[in-house]
Amino acid sequence: MSLTPSANSSSEIPDSLKVIKLSSGHDARDPVIFNIESEEPLNLDITLSSGQTFRWEKEDPDWWGGIIKGNRVFLRQVEINKSAIRLECKLSPSVKQTNLLENYFNLNKNYTEIYSAFEGDPILKLAALKYRGLRLLAQDPWEMLISFILSSASNIPRIRGNIKRMCEEFGDKKFDVFGEFHSFPSSSVLASASIDDFKSLGFGFRASYVWETSLKIAEDPGFLSKIASLPYIEAKDELCKLSGVGEKIADCVLLFGFDRLESFPVDTWIKKIVERYYFDGRAIPVKKLAEFGREQFGDYAGVAQQYLFEYARGLESE
Repeated sequence: MSLTPSANSSSEIPDSLKVIKLSSGHDARDPVIFNIESEEPLNLDITLSSGQTFRWEKEDPDWWGGIIKGNRVFLRQVEINKSAIRLECKLSPSVKQTNLLENYFNLNKNYTEIYSAFEGDPILKLAALKYRGLRLLAQDPWEMLISFILSSASNIPRIRGNIKRMCEEFGDKKFDVFGEFHSFPSSSVLASASIDDFKSLGFGFRASYVWETSLKIAEDPGFLSKIASLPYIEAKDELCKLSGVGEKIADCVLLFGFDRLESFPVDTWIKKIVERYYFDGRAIPVKKLAEFGREQFGDYAGVAQQYLFEYARGLESE
């Protein structure tokens, strides 16, 4: 079974969004506050803690703070009803990108259609019901490349800590109405650092990978743009030539940084759940599992992967 869109359906939903400005601030030092309403399902807590992004932090029980395209953003979610959501957002008045959140949360993708495609798979159907509103984010390829190199043999809290320390040490210091923050460092900046610098941040064996890949990208600044133009298999092969990048990390970069939904990253969680529910518990090589995911879930392989990942983590905690 391959999960693909029906011939007469569309994944574009241009009329589902509405932006309502609540406050423009009294002067240039005040944040802009506005709402985004959407008919598309979105669960902010599940999405921002799902292991696909590492620079968001829960500021209090309601608000998340993060950085999108170099801009600091604070978000909280208010449900309107079962079929619509509202995000309340605080931005610096200097931010002019009106589609920042719509693009970042991929609110132009029709997840209701994707859920319909999941109906024929009992495990995905359960996962979609339990984690409804989990969405794939549109993130920066360079940031995803370094972030997932740092994810090797690690866990989410450690990855977050490593990235935070790296940004504070090597990112540009920036200021907005909320105070000081740091950008994600460029390849040239990281390439000018040393492996020992990275080890001092707690990168361990990943330190040499980060330095070598940063040097490669700094020397070939068009590399990631070339990846975006390549077919999936070729793009993955090129990424795997980078230091510290194997098949899983390459698939993560393609899925979360390039929106390549045919990617199906296989980590420990995915290996466990796919073997358990699709292979009667038999041990299957990782490469075969990735091929199975792409064939089984088709155009929605990457979305299916994220729901299976979250479902597997949920089973472990129950």
